[in-house]
Amino acid sequence: MSPGEILRLLRDELKTAQQRREVASEHFDQTILEVPTGIPYPDNVQRILRASHEYTRTQEEMLMAVKRLNDYLSHGIVPPHLETQQRKPAGNEASMDDDLDSSSK
Repeated sequence: MSPGEILRLLRDELKTAQQRREVASEHFDQTILEVPTGIPYPDNVQRILRASHEYTRTQEEMLMAVKRLNDYLSHGIVPPHLETQQRKPAGNEASMDDDLDSSSK
């Protein structure tokens, strides 16, 4: 995988994480608006908590995507999940070549 491909993938991951966070934020805002004023009923409390947890999770995912992109741009660190992708094609090609060699014997 080329450096340009890695950079593109990391930017795509960040964009996707930002979009997920935005959706979770909108869902949280909508949930709050739907809860009547005053003390919320227990089911409304659960809805708010679920929306809040989802927003927190997507915020953390976005921050991790920012960190991976920053680590790559600043220090050339390729994230492990992309290193694995980088190695798989080479391993698969070698095993296919081995299969061809063994079948021709």
